[in-house]
Amino acid sequence: MTSKVRQAILPISRFKRYFTPSHNSIICTKTLKTYIEAETEVSNVHLTPEISLHLVTPNTPTWYSDGKDSKLFEPFYAFYWPGGQGLSRFILDNSDLIKNKNVLDIGSGCGASSIASIMSKASFVTANDINREAMVILDMNCKLNFIDSDAIKKVTSNLINAHTEYFPYDIVLIGDMFYDESIAKELIGWMDKLSKEGKEIYLGDPQRNDILSSLDGRLSIKATYNLPENVRKENNGLMTTKVWKFE
Repeated sequence: MTSKVRQAILPISRFKRYFTPSHNSIICTKTLKTYIEAETEVSNVHLTPEISLHLVTPNTPTWYSDGKDSKLFEPFYAFYWPGGQGLSRFILDNSDLIKNKNVLDIGSGCGASSIASIMSKASFVTANDINREAMVILDMNCKLNFIDSDAIKKVTSNLINAHTEYFPYDIVLIGDMFYDESIAKELIGWMDKLSKEGKEIYLGDPQRNDILSSLDGRLSIKATYNLPENVRKENNGLMTTKVWKFE
């Protein structure tokens, strides 16, 4: 069953998602948390059942909303997108890659990959998403998983194209951000610079399109995951999601 609100926001450019200020920026955090609690449910029915998350699901009113009658405006952050699921699963399954590393989670959304990094004993984790709501739901999801929210630095400024000379991260995580060509172009140029500086870059993506095919020779596949049945239904029949390392 495909969500109306997912169908409404999927055509929205991820460039817009990542570079447009939050619609709910004037709502106080306490009220926003109340909205999120009312419009989501706590779920672990996904690729990382060890992580509980506040999500929009078929059991919640926002699932059936066209977005206009929901208190959550374009709630990208309240869905656990397949690319993020695969990336988070990979982190948990390969914790030695993350342990004692400084990690940056770009377009962090619900915060699952940041939480997975903390669970994998990263030294330092930064969640980066320009939507304030994403930082609020991350706080809530940390609480669900008995993680000190202060263990994850939260940054709402755009870190894509951040200067690499003073870049304090060893690993960059990018989950389900290759949705359209505009943001992909920004990301690819930046990833190239980071790679030349010796940074490790991991991508999670279900390949809805052929954008990543332009990176043949730069990507090495690290994992392929079969999506659970409910996730397939929620994502128009997508069967798998993959994790690559950009080199």
